[in-house]
Amino acid sequence: MQKKDILTDLPKLPEVVENKVGEEEEEKYSYTTVNIRKDLMEKVKNYVYWKRLTQQEFFVELLEDFFEDKKLEPIPEKVLKRRKR
Repeated sequence: MQKKDILTDLPKLPEVVENKVGEEEEEKYSYTTVNIRKDLMEKVKNYVYWKRLTQQEFFVELLEDFFEDKKLEPIPEKVLKRRKR
C-alpha cells in the first residue's frame, strides 16, 4: 500500500496578498511611546471600542483638532543640532 502525502492532497489556497502601506503613507507616521495615566488610557480604550476606532485614529484626530487653530514656529536649527548629540 502506498503512503499518501497529506500536504499534496490539500486543496490549493489562494495566494496571500500582503496589505502593505505605501512608502508615502508610512512616512506620515512616527512610532512614539508616551506615558499616559492609567485612568485616562482606560477611558481612551473604552471610547475607541464603542466608536469603532483604533487608538491611532483617536489620537490623530485629537491632535489634529488640538493643533487646528494653533500657530506654531519650528524649533530653531541650532536647538535641533544639540538634540542629535
